[in-house]
Amino acid sequence: MECGKRGTRKLERSSQVILITSFLPTDQARLRKLWRVSLAIPLSLRRPNDAQVWGYTKGWSVLNEVGILAREGWTMEGDMLYHFLWRACSGSLATRGRLIEHHIIEDGTCPICQKGIESVHHALIACTGLKELWDNSPFKLHLLDAPVGSFKECFAWLAGRIDKGEMLNFATLTLAAWAYKNAWVFREKWNSLATGVIGFKKLVVDYQKYADRVFRRANTNPCSSLSRWQPPVEGHIKGGMYYRAWSESGEVLAVAVQRQRGAWKACLAEALAARWGVMVAKRLGYSKITLEGDALTVIQKIRVCMRSRTMEELIFEDIREIGSSMESFNCNHVKRSGNTVAHFAARLMPS
Repeated sequence: MECGKRGTRKLERSSQVILITSFLPTDQARLRKLWRVSLAIPLSLRRPNDAQVWGYTKGWSVLNEVGILAREGWTMEGDMLYHFLWRACSGSLATRGRLIEHHIIEDGTCPICQKGIESVHHALIACTGLKELWDNSPFKLHLLDAPVGSFKECFAWLAGRIDKGEMLNFATLTLAAWAYKNAWVFREKWNSLATGVIGFKKLVVDYQKYADRVFRRANTNPCSSLSRWQPPVEGHIKGGMYYRAWSESGEVLAVAVQRQRGAWKACLAEALAARWGVMVAKRLGYSKITLEGDALTVIQKIRVCMRSRTMEELIFEDIREIGSSMESFNCNHVKRSGNTVAHFAARLMPS
């Protein structure tokens, strides 16, 4: 559900009363900022179950934290190794050294070797309890010369000396090392470290096969771009973002503009505009719609049904669901030079 202008203003007025009567002045500014941020969160019309989403950069991975794997072409979406390596390089793994910094525990000593504070580098590489793992790996000699200041430094140094296949193997071994440490902490010790590592390698291979089938985009026809406006086919209505609609004869049927408050990125703002345009078309009773816009990424994602945990995807799924309820629904991309009417319409909204 989305609040209209009246509903939003009513909530703002009631929140002001609660702030003044319930909180100290020093906390009110902080809570006002939090309130504005919460109002800017886009909500799905379908009311799906709550789920964690990634609301930052597209293709988030170690590429964003370290910036060293672009040459290897690691672009697979949904890769669990990406997530683990990103956490390791950013220092967000719950090692005992990290926990003591946050005053969760009092002793940050490694529970296996009892030698020094358990940092990420120690937990994944330097711990003597992992000596068998790394001595039997092809990275033994590399790690003798690798920097020991942090896992991020070690990883960046190593990435410049091994190829993609070896990097995948190294990432798998670090994930196995972390699982082994956790099993030790939670008193579920492995019977054999070597057997556990083999199992993790098989797990990663199986997951890569699964990810290739599930997360890779299906082969679809490329989205062609129109350089100028063209009337829709007979019986259809052509609409777009910031809603405007034409008949097949080129007659303008409706123009509507709505202002929404929110600090959104361009892709999300365009997706919300597209959803609103489709909602207006349906409200006006049109059942054969061609959605047209100059945001190529938005048009492509609407056309390609690929589930992912991003805020934009919630909106794209809403658009697809509204489109599926119509008799006919298509999406076309038009270059900016052919979409001037939409930009003129956007200026109709009074300031």
